[in-house]
Amino acid sequence: MALPNNMVLESEALAPAPQVSAADAQAKPAGTSSPSKWKARIEKCKTKRRRLITDWTINIDYRRGKQFDADSDYDRIAVACDWSMTKSKQSQLFSQVPKIVSTAKQKAYAPAAPIFGKVVNDQLTAAGVGVAMDECLPDAINAAGIAAVIVAYESRQAPKEVPSLDPAKLPPELQSMLAMGTYQIPMETIDAVIDERFTINRISPADLLWPIEFTGSDYDKAPWVGRSGRMTWSEAKAAFGLTDEQKNLVVGDTRTDVDKLTPSMSDDASGQEDDETVSFDEIFYWRYRFLADEKYYKAIQRVVFIKGIDAPVVDEPWAGQRFDENLGGYIGSCRFPIRVLTLTYISDECIPPSDSAMIRPQVDELIKSRGQIMKQRDHSIPVRWFDVNRIDATIQTQLMQGDYQGFIPTNGDGTRAIGEVARSSYPRENFQFDSVIKNDMNEALGMGPNQQGTPMASGEHSATEAGITQENFQTRIGYERAKCVNFFIGIADVMAGLVVLYGDFEMPDISEEDQQKLMLWDRERINHAIAFTVRADSTVLLSAGQRTERLMNIINTFGKSGMINPQSLIDEVLSLADIDPATVMVEPKEPPKDQPKISYNFKGEDLNNPMVVAVLVEGGMAPSIESLEAAKKMMMAVQIPPAAPPPDPNAAPPAPAGPDTTMQDARPDWQMVDRINQRREV
Repeated sequence: MALPNNMVLESEALAPAPQVSAADAQAKPAGTSSPSKWKARIEKCKTKRRRLITDWTINIDYRRGKQFDADSDYDRIAVACDWSMTKSKQSQLFSQVPKIVSTAKQKAYAPAAPIFGKVVNDQLTAAGVGVAMDECLPDAINAAGIAAVIVAYESRQAPKEVPSLDPAKLPPELQSMLAMGTYQIPMETIDAVIDERFTINRISPADLLWPIEFTGSDYDKAPWVGRSGRMTWSEAKAAFGLTDEQKNLVVGDTRTDVDKLTPSMSDDASGQEDDETVSFDEIFYWRYRFLADEKYYKAIQRVVFIKGIDAPVVDEPWAGQRFDENLGGYIGSCRFPIRVLTLTYISDECIPPSDSAMIRPQVDELIKSRGQIMKQRDHSIPVRWFDVNRIDATIQTQLMQGDYQGFIPTNGDGTRAIGEVARSSYPRENFQFDSVIKNDMNEALGMGPNQQGTPMASGEHSATEAGITQENFQTRIGYERAKCVNFFIGIADVMAGLVVLYGDFEMPDISEEDQQKLMLWDRERINHAIAFTVRADSTVLLSAGQRTERLMNIINTFGKSGMINPQSLIDEVLSLADIDPATVMVEPKEPPKDQPKISYNFKGEDLNNPMVVAVLVEGGMAPSIESLEAAKKMMMAVQIPPAAPPPDPNAAPPAPAGPDTTMQDARPDWQMVDRINQRREV
C-alpha cells in the first residue's frame, strides 16, 4: 500500500503533511519542474566530492597513525601529531552540552520564554545533540574542514477510527438524541500517530551534497543543500511508499572506496554491505530560487531520489514548516534541517581545509626527520679495536666473539691496547629542526604546549610571556568556539520549529502551571517570537575546582546583597566537594538584629554609680542578689580574726614591753621613679 507523500526523511517517516491552503497550492507548483536538472546537480557535486574524499581519507589515516600503506619500522616513524591536536582542540571548542537561554522578542511572550526554552532543551538532550556534536567536531578539525547534521521528526502511524464530528458542536436536537442513544456520530478512519521522536544525526562529509558554485560560509544562504544516505529496505518501503515489485530495482549499495572516508582495509571487508540497503539522495532547496511564481522567501521544498528510479519518490513542501493563512507566512522551522559547521573561511571556497590538512607538510617533515634519526641509531653501532701486539691470542679470540663484557686482562696500559672506533654523531642542529617544525605546527593551529596539556620546555618563556600567549590563544579559540555555538543554536532553532508543530508540551518535568501558561499563546508561532542564546563559555567543561572557584566568587560578591538566594549555590559547592548537602545543611536561622556598637570602660569606684549598675543589669552582666549576699558573707568571714584561746591560770605573767625597734616608713607617699625603657641617642 502506497503511503501518503507527507513525510520528513530518515525512517522518520509518516509525519503529518503540511497544511497549505487551496489558493496557496494553486499559486505554488507542488513539485520540481525538472528532475533531470537536479540529478545533474547531484552528480556534479559527487564528482567534486570524490576528489575531496581522497585528501580527507589521508587526514583520517594520519590521525589514527596509519600514514603508510605498508608497515616498515626500519626506516620511518608514524608520528601521530593529528591525534593529540584533534583531541586537544575538540575539548577546547566543545566539551559539554550547554543549555540554551530563551528570551522573548516581544514583551507579551516573556512569561512563556523560559518554559518553552526548557521544552527545547529537553528535546535536544533526548535527540542526542551531544553525541552529534562529538562526532562532528573531528570532521571539521581533522578530516574535512566541514561537518553537518540533520534534524528530523520521525513518527509511526496506524489507522484509527475517530468521530467525524465534535459532540460539543452538534445542534441541540442532535445532542439530545445523542444523550438518549437514538443518534450516533459517524466515524471516520485516520492515520493516528502511535509513536514519535526527534532525531539529530551526523552526516558524514562523504555524504554531504552542496552546490559546487556556492562560495559562502552560511549554508542557509545556499540555493540548496542535501545529503546521500542509506536505509534498509523495510525503512525505505515505509518511508517512500515503495512496492515489492520495485525491490530488485532499488536495493544494493553502489558506493566504491572513493566514496567512503574509511575504505575497505582488506579484500575480506568488501561485499559485507547489507544486500537490502537502499541508497538515496535527499535535497532541500529554497523554492523561490528555482520556481519563478513562488511568493515566499522562506518556503522550502524537499526532493528525494532513489537509485534505480528515475522520477523523485518524494517531491513536496518540507513538512518541517507549515503555511499559515492568518499569519500570511510560514510557521515551524524556516531554516534548512541540514546544519553545516565550518571553523574557518577561505575566499570563494565553501569547503575550507581542515587543521590537519594545513599542518600536513610539517608532519611529513617530522616523520622524515624521525626516520633519519632511527637510521642513524641503527647504523652507528659501537665498534672496538685492540692491538694484536699487546693482547694475548686467547683474549683476542674472546674479544672478537664478543664474550668479554667485564674486566679484560692486558699487559701494560690498556688504554693503548683496546679502544673504540669513533662513531659518527648525529648533528645537533637536526634535533633543533624538530623544534622548529613543531613551532610551525603550533603557529598554524594556534595551540602551544600549554593549550595541548603538555609540559612546556623550561626556560623557553617567562611567566609574562606565557600569560600573553594564553590571552592570545583565548582570543583565537574564542572565534572558533563562537562558530560552534552558532552551529548549536542553529540546531536548536530547527528543533524548536519541529517542536511547535509536532512536539508534546505535556512533559513529565513541565508542571501543570507552566503547561497552562503555554496554552495562553499560539504554540505554532511561539518559536518565531523567541530568540535563543547560549551562556558564554558554557560549551567548555570546567573541572570541579574551577567550578567551585566561580561559585565561591558569586557567593562572596552577592551573598550579602539580599538579591539572591545562595542556598542552591552552596548545595552545588558541597556536591562538587563530594558532600551530600542533605547530611550537613540545617535550616537557616534568623539573622540577629543590628545593634549599635557602644563601648564601656568601668573602674572599681564606678560601680557605686547607679547608671553604671543599670547598664550592667541591662546587658545581663550585673550579679544577682544571691551572689551579693554570698559575697558579703565571704568578706565578713575574711575580715573577722579567729577567737583567742582562754588564759592559762598556771602560766607566768608576761614580761614588760620594751621600746619598738621595727623600721617605720617615714614617707608613705614616696614612690620610685618610672623605669626608662627607651634609650635616646645624644
